[in-house]
Amino acid sequence: MSRSAACLSSPVAGVVVQTRPSRRVPVSNDAATVTSNSQRNSDRRRAVARQMCRAATDFPAKVGGWADVTEEGDAKQQGTAVADDKAAPVDPTTMFPYKHFPRITLALALYFPIGCILAVFRMLLWVALLAVDLPFLSNNNFMIRVLHFILGVNVKWRNKQLLPDGRYVMVSNHQTTGDLMCLYRLPHHIVHLISSAVPKAATKVRNHRLRLWHASPEVYNELSDPKQTEPVHLFPEGGMTNGKGMMQFSRGFMRFAKKLPIVPVALRISQPFDISTHTLTSPFLVNMFFTCFLPWVSLEATVLPPMKKDSQELNVAFVERVQQKIADELKVPIAELTIKQKRAMIAAAKSASA
Repeated sequence: MSRSAACLSSPVAGVVVQTRPSRRVPVSNDAATVTSNSQRNSDRRRAVARQMCRAATDFPAKVGGWADVTEEGDAKQQGTAVADDKAAPVDPTTMFPYKHFPRITLALALYFPIGCILAVFRMLLWVALLAVDLPFLSNNNFMIRVLHFILGVNVKWRNKQLLPDGRYVMVSNHQTTGDLMCLYRLPHHIVHLISSAVPKAATKVRNHRLRLWHASPEVYNELSDPKQTEPVHLFPEGGMTNGKGMMQFSRGFMRFAKKLPIVPVALRISQPFDISTHTLTSPFLVNMFFTCFLPWVSLEATVLPPMKKDSQELNVAFVERVQQKIADELKVPIAELTIKQKRAMIAAAKSASA
């Protein structure tokens, strides 16, 4: 596909929308149909989701196109997104479901009271670990294994030998609030950039294997200082999906790309029961509860070969190349959907339910 500039007229407000050329798959706009009285509520939610998705597709027009996320040094890109013939459209109801329990089975009903007890206990354990903040408890390989056993977390790293010596920047897809458990199994400290949705108390710990910093321009500048020695990890999607597709990567990690290797990591999760640990509108603490609710969860992190930006390569092209490596490993499509558009969908969903 040619990467030459093109413009797309917005169906709303009659303005011109600038879209990033990509092989990514547009979000499905198929209308939901009511098949029976018992399915009416579910189909109505799906119809609302698709309406929000159409609104989200037009969202760049309301914020002036993609220029708000274009970093210094990038050429302003214009173009039309087209579907990849080899990939299926992404339905937002599969990426951001509306129910934590899409269906109730007998096994899940019997486990439910046990899961609630486990969730409360595990969340209190996390609060205690953050409050105590002793290296013996949170920066010790043996104790980390014990903690993972209590939390029901099994972590497996593949191709760990590909991690560079020295400092690097690791980027990965984001599926659950438990994804960060993988990073505790690395043998060194690592800085992870978090959103403002995570309580500020989490950023005050100093002795955990994983250091949490709220992402901000000041923090990016501080981490770009050559005096910093710890690797950095972030989720460029800016929010969670349930692993059935990916949102577009933001370009924040490009602040490090000129000096540090970028390491793509593909995260996979497997778990029992048909449970969504997060929904489109659920808050952080609720997501944490349902992650702790599960009897066990298996996390697999696959390290892909480190990547560096070519001298003549645009930032946007490098970001797309990095994300495509992860998507190819996971065999999932990339939706034409950004975190800003997801937030617009959340606002629309909350407004519709008010």
